[in-house]
Amino acid sequence: LPGFPLTNELNLSYKEDFFSFELSSSDYFDPSRIRFRYMLEGFHNGWIYLDANQRSLSLTNLDAGECNLIINSTNSDGIWSDRPRKIKITITPAFYDTLYFRLSVVLLIIISATVLVKRKIKTIEKDKELQHDFLNRLIAVQEEERDRIAGELHDSIGQDILIARNKLKVNDGSGSVTSLGEVDGVLSGAISD
Repeated sequence: LPGFPLTNELNLSYKEDFFSFELSSSDYFDPSRIRFRYMLEGFHNGWIYLDANQRSLSLTNLDAGECNLIINSTNSDGIWSDRPRKIKITITPAFYDTLYFRLSVVLLIIISATVLVKRKIKTIEKDKELQHDFLNRLIAVQEEERDRIAGELHDSIGQDILIARNKLKVNDGSGSVTSLGEVDGVLSGAISD
């Protein structure tokens, strides 16, 4: 691996969820004795060893973000290299997995909730105003009805008092005399009305 012209950085899209590496070594003396091992930092707890017949490694379903793939090999004598190759792999996330998208969604939810709450408050205030107007109209109608009834009652009482006054006349012109009992009956009826 040392001296092998392999890139030190690899940038992939989240859609590229499967990729593989073909491994080779610059030691061609006895290729059947060369071994490889690799480790994906943060994913593997230790080295994963490949035998001489397996010269490729495949990675799949990596999470978005950055990780380091470390690859090491032996020489034909079986001695591990003291200079493993480190490849920085960057996987760009889907737009919906980015912090900006999530913040935008949270902001959109907050704005939507605020708009909905303000609309609800306006609706409640409008309903309250309509109720207030209705109550004012109802009170006005009730006052008009009370005034009408009071006017009729006043007219009725006034008429009964007028009748009582006329009956109090000792002589109503026909020569008959009204008794106090008749006047009391008319006034009692007016009071009870």
